[in-house]
Amino acid sequence: MMKVDFSRATGRFKPMNGVSLAPPMNNIFAWERGWDLYRKLNIQAVRLHDVPPNNPGMRLVDVHQIFANFDADPADPANYYFDQTDDYLRPCVEHGMTVEYRLGESIEHSPKRYFTHPPKDYGKWAEICCRIAEHYTRGWADGFSWGESMKYWEVWCEPNEWKLWSGTPEEYFHLYEVTAKKFAERVPELQLGGPCWGGCNLEMIEKFLIFCRERDLKLDFVTWNQYDRSAKSQREAPERVRELTEKYGYGETGLHLGEWHYFNRNWNELKNPDTVSDVDDPVYGMNGFGAAGYTACCCAAFQDSPLTMEYFYTGGRSTFGICDARGNPKKTAYALEACGAVLACPERVWADPGENISPEMQKHTKSDGDIRILAGRDGRGGGVIMVSAFMWMDLQFELEIAGLGPFDATVFVTDRTRDQEPAAFTRSGNTLRILKPGSSAVYSIFLTPKN
Repeated sequence: MMKVDFSRATGRFKPMNGVSLAPPMNNIFAWERGWDLYRKLNIQAVRLHDVPPNNPGMRLVDVHQIFANFDADPADPANYYFDQTDDYLRPCVEHGMTVEYRLGESIEHSPKRYFTHPPKDYGKWAEICCRIAEHYTRGWADGFSWGESMKYWEVWCEPNEWKLWSGTPEEYFHLYEVTAKKFAERVPELQLGGPCWGGCNLEMIEKFLIFCRERDLKLDFVTWNQYDRSAKSQREAPERVRELTEKYGYGETGLHLGEWHYFNRNWNELKNPDTVSDVDDPVYGMNGFGAAGYTACCCAAFQDSPLTMEYFYTGGRSTFGICDARGNPKKTAYALEACGAVLACPERVWADPGENISPEMQKHTKSDGDIRILAGRDGRGGGVIMVSAFMWMDLQFELEIAGLGPFDATVFVTDRTRDQEPAAFTRSGNTLRILKPGSSAVYSIFLTPKN
């Protein structure tokens, strides 16, 4: 039996309902509809990577898009083009979101690489990046004072991926060193991080930490990307990275999961026209009901991990996006909505999934399955509960609720056939019994004081 006790406060939730990308700005209808969805999902943080591919025809975010002529004078504001990026970021800040700005270039899927090369002058590149940061946090070049909203600055993305970095790991380490020294000198109040390795490659993250420690470099957060089918692997990665940061004297540094998504296939299937549609199958694929259960379980587990920020990839319209090409939410969007509803509560309360008291449930669980529960007081005498299951075969769960006065309950579910739609349940006193129709599902339970 699952249990929630609203009389036992356990602190506040970490504001980690994050996504990569703001809504696409090159289409006014997608822009307006996207922001309506972000508000509904209670998106709390946005990471800026791959912004130009999500906004064809616009000059956004990437270093070469803002400072197009690398031979120009980086001290002259006339050599920068900020206008479109200003407009892209403004609603993020106005909606109270934290922005993580990736300094570097978007992925290049073209036969030839054009911009994902090590810069020909590392010092000048770092100077340009400092100017961009000063524009958004210190008002340089008719800019803004958004330092609290834009305190995270990430050096490049996936320097182990040939579509994103044509250089060696050592060249990336040197680029980080030059940039870290420049930021420490010019904008020490901002937080700088890396290496944003593709996959939680502990060996390379350790080499990066050793490199930074030996040179006493500014390293305010460590970041990586991870696409996985195992909830266990995804939730344990922050523990492994934290062990390394503590080992090398960065125990207090932040841990950021730059990109993550349920990924039950292999990358070659994305290139094959005969299998790419299966990857995005609405039932079994990367955004099906299994993916919804995975997404919600991971979001819940991250709250109890050393992770300090996470960004689901992506908030855009694509195979990896939370919306289809017409802007309709996928099941992963409804999972983020369920999580966002709980994180909107001002206070977290004690909750137990009861997984250790059901041997039969354990016996039927796949090795990479998971079940999670989050609960919070809503500040109005009621509460919100999220129950998420990923590949968990028990078809009924009981939820015992304590610590509230008389209440009414409403239950919504995202599963194979429903998207945050009402779910039937029975009630005996303060215990709810809910039928789970499949191995993966996400439930939002709203409790309101009874008049």
